[in-house]
Amino acid sequence: GDGDGSTVAEDTGSPKPSASAPTNSAAPSKPAAPHKPDPSDSAIAGVPADKVTVKLTAEDGQSWISAQDHNGRLIEEGVLREGDSKTFSDSRRIDLVLGNAGAIKLFVNGKEVKNVGTSGAVQRLSYTKGDPEAG
Repeated sequence: GDGDGSTVAEDTGSPKPSASAPTNSAAPSKPAAPHKPDPSDSAIAGVPADKVTVKLTAEDGQSWISAQDHNGRLIEEGVLREGDSKTFSDSRRIDLVLGNAGAIKLFVNGKEVKNVGTSGAVQRLSYTKGDPEAG
C-alpha cells in the first residue's frame, strides 16, 4: 500500500545534518499569519458600507454592458441576456456603460435606481459608495 512506501522513504534517513532539525521544529509552534478573517469573505453578506455595489438585471430584453473599477480596469464587458443579472463591487467607484439602458434594472448599494435610461440609449454612469443620492 501507500503507507509502506512513505515509511521506507523515511527509513533511508534525511540527508540534512541533524543540526538543522531543532530550528525547523521551532517554527510551527508559532501561529501562522493567515489567522485574520479575510475581509472579502464577510463583504459578500448584505451591502457593505465601505464599498460600492452595483447590481444590473436585464429585465426588458438584453443589453451590452461594461463595468470598470476605480482604477479603470475592466471588470466585465459583454451582453447581459434578458433575465440575467450581474453584481459588481469596488472599494471606491464603479463606472458603467449600458448599451440598452431601458432594458436594465439597476440597484446601487441595495437601492433601486429609477429611470436609468431609455430603451436603446447608451448610458454612461458612475457610482460611488455614497450613492444613490436623492434627486
